[in-house]
Amino acid sequence: MAWVVCCLLMLAGCRGEIPHSSVTGHLKINGKPVPQGVQVVFTPQGANPTPSVGVTNDQGLYVMYFKPGMKGILKGTYSVSIALPGDEGTSNVILPPALAGITIPKAYRTGSSTLACDVPRSGTVFDIDIATK
Repeated sequence: MAWVVCCLLMLAGCRGEIPHSSVTGHLKINGKPVPQGVQVVFTPQGANPTPSVGVTNDQGLYVMYFKPGMKGILKGTYSVSIALPGDEGTSNVILPPALAGITIPKAYRTGSSTLACDVPRSGTVFDIDIATK
């Protein structure tokens, strides 16, 4: 009987699932929640620079995703940046009126962001308030 339990425990651990930490937060500009559709990008510092992305809802709340459909990210230290749809070099992107008036300062954009977050295994809340004034 003990070997059956042991085998079941081993099989449960062999699914190839990677433990992810829950990361959420609110993104604000000058104290006001950003509109829906602004991207929060967490890029790991280290050997695997594959970013994870969260997108704000209409209250400025974002939830990080390791990949589409998989909430959470790996524990570690991340550079955090803010992006608008079309920032990836995609041309001909027409932003909705709520996003068209938003300007993200260079200090918060991908490649030059000064934001960083340490994500523990237990997860974290990382609120961001961008000052443009």
